[in-house]
Amino acid sequence: MTYICQHCEKDTESQAAHSITVYQEDGIEDHYEVLCSICYTEWLMSLKG
Repeated sequence: MTYICQHCEKDTESQAAHSITVYQEDGIEDHYEVLCSICYTEWLMSLKG
């Protein structure tokens, strides 16, 4: 099964797809996104600052 990365829009195999939860500023869940491995790594690095 393949997914489309919601950041770079490339097809991603299920074993390389990462699901993340996006929250509103007030801490309430907003939506889920699927990211490929590269975009997921970049997202994790952005959390570090």
